Amino acid sequence: MRVISKLAASVALATFLVIGSAQANVLTNGSFELGTPSPDPNGSTNVAVGDSTTITGWTVVGGTGAQGLSWDVTGSFGLIAQDQRYFLDLTGYADGNGGYFGVKQTIATTPGTQYLLSFYLGSDPRYGLQDGLTATASAGPTSATFTSTNDGLTQNLWQLETMLFTATGTSTDITLLGASANNSYIGLDNVTVDPTPLPSTWLMLISGFVGLGFLAYRGTKKNAVAFAAA
Repeated sequence: MRVISKLAASVALATFLVIGSAQANVLTNGSFELGTPSPDPNGSTNVAVGDSTTITGWTVVGGTGAQGLSWDVTGSFGLIAQDQRYFLDLTGYADGNGGYFGVKQTIATTPGTQYLLSFYLGSDPRYGLQDGLTATASAGPTSATFTSTNDGLTQNLWQLETMLFTATGTSTDITLLGASANNSYIGLDNVTVDPTPLPSTWLMLISGFVGLGFLAYRGTKKNAVAFAAA
């Protein structure tokens, strides 16, 4: 029984560590709540390309428009954040004039570990053609383009988007950038990056539970034989 107890403890600990790590967001300020906003009467803060201090943890990248990225608070232009109070408009304050904007953050990663990048893409039919609204996400060499599927009737729609990537180094650049077709509004909010167990890890845990069950069965069978002999 001691062997079974030790195996049970080991499997339980491994499960706890795997599940715990999978729930740990390694990004800083994914909901854009931290920083030094200086909102105008519309509730928007303009953040220039290259600025790495105004929005804590993030560097603004992308477009060339002088007014830069629009960092908005709930209520700005009738829009609402997906999480808490603040969100980004990747078209910038000048509505896409000078190209689309984005943000970048470099995170610490473990080579060979799989991560899940998730974020919410915002759309609103009051501000353009929604089925053409796109944003790109990249993590190291992995990238993908995401498109809103707003039916054209839903205001303040936030859609969850996800992308898996495997880290190739001890640090990985996470970049989210407005892509095309909407000059007025491309929302971004609630960005997370979570380590996820690889299939081999789950296989190890399942094998552990199977082994534990087999040992428990053998122990029960032995006890039954001993009892019958007595």
